[in-house]
Amino acid sequence: MPVSVEDTARIAGLAHLGFSDEELTVLSGELSRILDWMSAITAEDVAGVEPLTTLAPTNVPPRTDIPMPGLPQDEVLVNAPDTEAGFIRTPRVL
Repeated sequence: MPVSVEDTARIAGLAHLGFSDEELTVLSGELSRILDWMSAITAEDVAGVEPLTTLAPTNVPPRTDIPMPGLPQDEVLVNAPDTEAGFIRTPRVL
């Protein structure tokens, strides 16, 4: 599916991207090839094909979620660079 340079420039404008005329020409060709590949993929018959949930087979059963107590506050704060009133003090963000 050919994509014109004008369409590529309009898409780039919508994304607030600026390209030179040479770059737009290259990008329009690349977009055309991408759309051709997508057309080829959607033309495949996938009826009866199970969707993938992961690329690698996983035979490890999920572990049981067992609630455990957290660390005591004084142990957590021992490695903090700065503390105040029992909390980790950090620089202001705003």
